Amino acid sequence: YIALVHRLNKALGPTPPLEKQNLPIFARHDDTQFVLRNQVTLDYAVDQFLMRTAAMFAHHSGNQSRFATIRKMLPRWTAPHLEDRWMVDKRYDCVFICVGQHFASEAHWTFEEFQLVVRSVIGLSGSQRIVWLTIPAFPVRTDGWVRSKRDWRNSHRFLLMNRWATGWLRSANCPRVDIPIADYHALTYPMLHTSKDNAHFFGFPQETLVQLLLTVVCERNFLA
Repeated sequence: YIALVHRLNKALGPTPPLEKQNLPIFARHDDTQFVLRNQVTLDYAVDQFLMRTAAMFAHHSGNQSRFATIRKMLPRWTAPHLEDRWMVDKRYDCVFICVGQHFASEAHWTFEEFQLVVRSVIGLSGSQRIVWLTIPAFPVRTDGWVRSKRDWRNSHRFLLMNRWATGWLRSANCPRVDIPIADYHALTYPMLHTSKDNAHFFGFPQETLVQLLLTVVCERNFLA
């Protein structure tokens, strides 16, 4: 997100100081907004299980009752910001979605629950322009952090989740056929050794992802 902000800010001309602010209705969950030269607004929402994203999509597609039904099907939803929501009246030119890290981490949702949420959020998306990001690769870790947090994420587990999600998005069972896929896992897997903290990617992998996302947006003419 930050790499995308810097890339767009630089493209808009001589670089002024970036103005960052927390989104007012749920700032405590690290949701962030950048407004670039009063021309481009980028929101970043920490939405571990896509539930707030689904709430926004349900609002715009007129399917609030269906969203409520889906919520009842997920009894293991225990995030502290259960009732927090996107600013549902805000319509985006494009929404980038990447989900899976927290499913496979301490929460340990089942594969079936992951499938249900992916199906639901796409089913509620209406005509919203979406770019789907695969879950990035993840270094193998055996340190105290992963033991204390029961953090069992790894690249091969994410590969299985990505294969199902991208396969479903390309299948006849998906209600939409217009969602492009940016394969972040394929991009990061050969670059696992570059992670400085055994969790995140910086530098070249970040810049390459930004270029990939901008290419998808321009090819689809999403900002027209």
